[in-house]
Amino acid sequence: MLVNKNRSSAGFALPTVIVASVVAMMLLLVAASASTAIREGLYAQHYRRLAREAAESGVVLASKCLELNNDLAQWSNSAKLRPNTDCKGAVVAGRTQYIQQDGNVRTTFEVGEPERREGSIQRITAVGRTELIRTTDGAVWKSYEYRLAGQAGLSTLLDSVSFGYATGGGFAMSGAFFTVIDEFGRPRSAGFNGFGQLGVGSTTDTLTLKQFNIPANKRAVRTYTNFLSHGRNMFALTENGEVWGAGLNNHGQIGNPGQSVAWVTNPVQFALPSTDNVATFVAPLGIVTFVVTSQGNVYAAGLNEKGVAGINSTAATIKTPTRVPFPEKIRADAHSWALDSQTAYAIGESGAVYGWGNNEFGQLAQGDINERRAPVRLGDFGKPGKTKAVQLAFDGDTVYIRDSAGAVYSAGKTNYGQAGVPTFRLRAGVSNRCLAAVGASLRTENCSSTAANQKWHLDRTNNALQVESNPGASQNRCVEATGHNGEETRMRWCAWWSGGKRFDFRYPTNSWSYVYLSNSTDIGGRGLCIIEANSATGDTKMDSCEYYTHKVYAPYNPTLEQVASSGVVDITTDQYFATMVYANGEVKTFGLNNGALGNGVYVDTSNFDTYKRQAYNPTPVKFILPPGVKAVSSWTTSNGVDSKNGNTFVVTSDGRVFGAGSNVTGQLGIGHIGGGTNGIYPTPQQMLVLGAQGNLASYVRSGYGTTVVYANNRKVFTVGNNSNGQLGDDTTTTNPTPRANKNTNPQRHVKFY
Repeated sequence: MLVNKNRSSAGFALPTVIVASVVAMMLLLVAASASTAIREGLYAQHYRRLAREAAESGVVLASKCLELNNDLAQWSNSAKLRPNTDCKGAVVAGRTQYIQQDGNVRTTFEVGEPERREGSIQRITAVGRTELIRTTDGAVWKSYEYRLAGQAGLSTLLDSVSFGYATGGGFAMSGAFFTVIDEFGRPRSAGFNGFGQLGVGSTTDTLTLKQFNIPANKRAVRTYTNFLSHGRNMFALTENGEVWGAGLNNHGQIGNPGQSVAWVTNPVQFALPSTDNVATFVAPLGIVTFVVTSQGNVYAAGLNEKGVAGINSTAATIKTPTRVPFPEKIRADAHSWALDSQTAYAIGESGAVYGWGNNEFGQLAQGDINERRAPVRLGDFGKPGKTKAVQLAFDGDTVYIRDSAGAVYSAGKTNYGQAGVPTFRLRAGVSNRCLAAVGASLRTENCSSTAANQKWHLDRTNNALQVESNPGASQNRCVEATGHNGEETRMRWCAWWSGGKRFDFRYPTNSWSYVYLSNSTDIGGRGLCIIEANSATGDTKMDSCEYYTHKVYAPYNPTLEQVASSGVVDITTDQYFATMVYANGEVKTFGLNNGALGNGVYVDTSNFDTYKRQAYNPTPVKFILPPGVKAVSSWTTSNGVDSKNGNTFVVTSDGRVFGAGSNVTGQLGIGHIGGGTNGIYPTPQQMLVLGAQGNLASYVRSGYGTTVVYANNRKVFTVGNNSNGQLGDDTTTTNPTPRANKNTNPQRHVKFY
């Protein structure tokens, strides 16, 4: 059967084929174009990533250049940093200007002058560049740039690392602590916090750094505390001259009259007057605080016992900061201030020295022992034609003044020879009258700073007590025990020698200020001493050496005495000895030898009767250094006669540190705890680590068995006692080897943004 078919269903038309072909071709073209674009995009992404890496290299190089030059840029926008330049932006011959060059691709960078931001933080902008090179002629035919901003700086400002410790003062609590300032001007503290001085909102100790809670919009530039056992409060000075304090406030010493609590745990502002409210320096004594302003004025707040606030008032406490009445502007630096116990000193712009407060041992050099409630002038420093005072040191009872000629003067207590001169006056414990030679008699008189017959010295050749002058008799007169059983006293020719003239200082148990005047021959085995038999008449006699106030005397100097005539460049002190560094690199020490004088002589301070002649050192002795080694600075620390915290440290011109005295907590930094003689090294030992591998010491601070060394490579090394975490290593483990621990050192970092 024949079927008739429709032709249109049996094939397709030509236009349909053409349309399909065109569509397919268009799809192929789109795919090819997309593939090319993707490839180009991937290439561009790769080249831009290379440019970013080049820019990062530029920021890192800039950061390193800043680190090597104390964060000061040596390059500029006209002499930029590039791969082939030094840190000054100068081209170095032989260096390539490219970071990498692979085939026809090379990368480079350039860095302009940085912009300083907060604290040590600086903003660095680097431009990284990837260049594509034509193989035919070596010309750049395309480049990719990446502009990168970064910040570089230190997490801690080295010159603002502060250490403090507190002990004694009638408080059972004691300990050590430290504070740093981070790159954003925020103080951070760790360690002992018994008085709330860390400013973290509590009185709880902390091993990890916590923020000293000044307001968020404030930036601190320096912190202040006390490293002479009075570290019971801490203060932060801000960039606009505000002072914020925390800690012990039982006398209003934080300086904020609105605070009535005894422990301020969150910092409050020291209230300066609105017309003079830019502070430049803080001098904290723990019981009273002094703030120096940009106008050279000084404001005090806190305890005013014995006039230590210096504001010419009899008020017991000063809750509102009050101006101290100086006759001139006062300097605002650590060398120009000395505070301890209840006495204070400051140097004026003229170079004059002023002192106020307690004067029990004549430490104000006024010729008497009367307290001063307003500043008085010591000596002629700063007067026309006279030398200027340049440094003060004070141990709580004896003051030292170094002048512009390198001379050193002292005044105050000298029971261990800490005045650095052989002469002294002897004030009786009951009557406050002074021992005097009157012809052939030995008696007490009203004390006079000009009476030469009240001025004595111990003749160490014969161990005799000799007077400087004796009206009505020869000057060459010595005290003699005579009469029945040697119970009488008289003055006799020193040349007419007898056992009765052999006298020494003996030290009463638990008395750090007085001495017995003991006849060392010990006639009859009774250990007789000179006593004031009648305070009304001044008669004296020999009697048993027992600690009653009428049997003891206070050796002191109420006038300035010259210790060294010239050449001294540094002096430091603590109870009851001092250290002088000379321009020629020599070091001399004097005063109490608790093993720390560094002259190789050991003294057992628990047995003063045996070592009494070694303990008393009025004539400076040499601190032993290796041949050819020269000292540049020193630090002295002590806690009375207790030898376990007595040390002298000396920094030498080659960056080494030598220490003498106690090592019972490893504070000498010699790699072990104890050793020596009962833990004492009377001969100086070289501290490990310092002076090697670029760790050159600049200066030392020490106290509470902890030693802190500041190095010139921007590191802070700590060693010794770590009972409160004061070494900055997040532990309480004592360490006898110096380390630059993380919490007390700058952690350099670079951030990109």
